[in-house]
This record gives sequence, structure tokens and C-alpha cells, in this order.
Amino acid sequence: MFNSHGVELQAHNVIHQNFSSNSLGAHLGEEWLDFVKQYAREAGKHVSQVSRTDLSHSLRNFYLKIFKENSYVTEVVELPLRLENQHFDLIFACKRTRRGNPFLAGVRYIKSLLKQTDYGLIDMLKQFIVEGRPPGLLRYVIEPPTLHLKNTKPQNDMFGKTNVSNRFVINILSKINGYMI
Repeated sequence: MFNSHGVELQAHNVIHQNFSSNSLGAHLGEEWLDFVKQYAREAGKHVSQVSRTDLSHSLRNFYLKIFKENSYVTEVVELPLRLENQHFDLIFACKRTRRGNPFLAGVRYIKSLLKQTDYGLIDMLKQFIVEGRPPGLLRYVIEPPTLHLKNTKPQNDMFGKTNVSNRFVINILSKINGYMI
């Protein structure tokens, strides 16, 4: 995931506030500032006059240029933030294959779905990407039920046996995930 907004803020602080560029240099390479200056010259501006939105796009293009120079195929999915003209970029990069990278069709399909969705779902998707775990109840359906049952004790009925509803839920979760408990 390429945080266009975060990289743009860091670059803005380097250009306007004379902050250190060590983290950007480590992530993007030392040439990032030269690329932004060239972008500004082509737009007839000084680097300090480049808007934050243009700075974000130029840094993303710089990142994509690195992949292209190394013969990678890329697909970009923009995840908009609630702020105007701000977004995260999911950049899928892979070496070109003889079959034309067929899995990128799945990425393009997800990209088309995201264009039609609301911010709530996009926020959950970003949370999943950042934290590495599904949000809410989805976590219990996707992850193995044994992971969640280790810390809980099923309720017993008055005869000391696991009641029918608990056994039913455990059985359903096990079949959904392909696990047997």
C-alpha cells in the first residue's frame, strides 16, 4: 500500500519546512526530489508552488516509474479518504508473465467495485490492510473458529452438556472454514 497522502505530507514538510528527507529517501530513493523538481519545471512552477494534490500524484508517478524501470506490471487502486482529493493507493506490482498476469483481472474487478462503494466499506478495507485482520463479525467467519474458542467456554445446559445452540454455531463455523473441532 502506498500512502499518497502521507508521502505528500512528508514531502511538503521537506520542501516548505526544511524537514529531514531521510525517511522519504529510504522509502522512495534519493531521486524523489529531483523528480518533483522536474515535474514542477514542466508545469512552469517552482517546486514550492506545486499543490499538495499535484505533489501526491507526482510522488505516486515516481513510485510507479521505479516499478516500470524494473520491468514490473502495475495496477493501481485508489482508496479515497474523506478529505477532498486525498487517497491511499494500493499498488499491485509483479513481473510480467507469459500468460499476461491473469490474476490482475481480479485486482481490476475489485477496483471497479471500490469505485461504486461508500466510505464506510473503504474505511473497513483500509483497517483490514493496516491491521491485517478482518473487521467485526467477519473476523469470526474467516478465521479458524478454534482460534476464538480457545478463550471461551461453551455454556452448559442443566445436565452439564454443551447446549444445542452452541453446538450448532460451533458446527456451522467449523464447516464454513473447513475445520473440524
